[in-house]
Amino acid sequence: ILERSNELFSGKHNLTLVEDIPGTLTTKENKELRNFNKNFRVIATCKTGDEMKLSEALLSRFTIIACEPYSEEEESVVLESSAVKDKDINEFNSLAPNFNLTERLNCLRITKCLDKYIKDEHENNLKISVYLLQKGLLEQRENQISNLKNDFNLTLPDYEDGKCPFENPENSKYNGIQYLQSKIFKLKMLSFIFRKEINLYDKEIFFTKKFSEICDVILFGLCLKIPIILEGEAGQGKQTAIHYMANKLGLEIINIVISKSTKVDDLLLKIIIEKSKTGEIIVKNQETELYKAIRCTDENPKKLILFQGINNASPAVLDILNSIFTPGAKILLSNGSILEKGNMNIIGIFNKGRDNANKDKIPQGILSNCIYHIVDNPSSEDILNIITNLFSRMNFGEIENLKYTKNYLIDNGKSSL
Repeated sequence: ILERSNELFSGKHNLTLVEDIPGTLTTKENKELRNFNKNFRVIATCKTGDEMKLSEALLSRFTIIACEPYSEEEESVVLESSAVKDKDINEFNSLAPNFNLTERLNCLRITKCLDKYIKDEHENNLKISVYLLQKGLLEQRENQISNLKNDFNLTLPDYEDGKCPFENPENSKYNGIQYLQSKIFKLKMLSFIFRKEINLYDKEIFFTKKFSEICDVILFGLCLKIPIILEGEAGQGKQTAIHYMANKLGLEIINIVISKSTKVDDLLLKIIIEKSKTGEIIVKNQETELYKAIRCTDENPKKLILFQGINNASPAVLDILNSIFTPGAKILLSNGSILEKGNMNIIGIFNKGRDNANKDKIPQGILSNCIYHIVDNPSSEDILNIITNLFSRMNFGEIENLKYTKNYLIDNGKSSL
């Protein structure tokens, strides 16, 4: 696109349009558009080194300015301006010495959100924030999580196989209003479910430790209005956990399936081209469900935006997602207008499949403004527990010859599941 616009950056500021739809901007008599406002300036940004991918002809139109990274002194000033207490920076150095600046700022943002819910426990809230972000990036991590808890001196209870990580609904009512409350983090979120059948969905779920952890991370993020990204292979329970939580909270899911061919216009404003009775070309912008959900100004939005297949996103789509995930960022639409953001519930799924994609593909702006959680594959014991418990709930009677069944499920668990 930049190379195509090279003529526009020249001294004459012309732009020849030859690919436009006939009868709109260009005509047969005049293929060159000359009469437009020439009083404009262009600023471009890129990562260090990427400017060398452009042609010399285009680079000659620009003055290149190198932006150096922050020094340690400058980082300290930025952190001090965002920290609640002066000693927060020292806490980072001891708890998470490898966190970069954006990760630390994300930690402080989560801590400030926690401070609103759990008052007068700022130091512990800071530890929980660091702990949650660090453990989410660990794989095969049961021992490592225990070590983290010990290092941070956290007294959070462990998840238990077969036990729901949330309080009984009857114990979570406040002033007659239904909430869903975590047993681990003690956060509670308003539930829009007001019917007695709230527990029916539980019959289809067996809470392994890993599944409980996914559900609890989802509640944590939704409660604090912090986007969540779940990374993992297919069949680990990510979709089930998301739909379970949406069911418990009474949220309507807006499914955004991202493929390699997904374009920016498919997400927010779809361009529709029609021809009037007089033969005139009419270009309309159709708002998508995602567009409407982003504009929501309700304090407690009733919709959950689910981005599936972030690993398939093109650079242009990732750029839009970066604006959606980043607090305060403006969303620039294809028609040149700005989409103002409201309150959103956001979850993304990053499928780690055959293409061996990893989170390095995701822009730092997204990673620095979300809770990233790597979901482990279920163990053989997990698979056995899931199948035996779900079978017993389906009134098939007792599973005979459990010894044989156990050996079979361990050997063939994934296909059985």
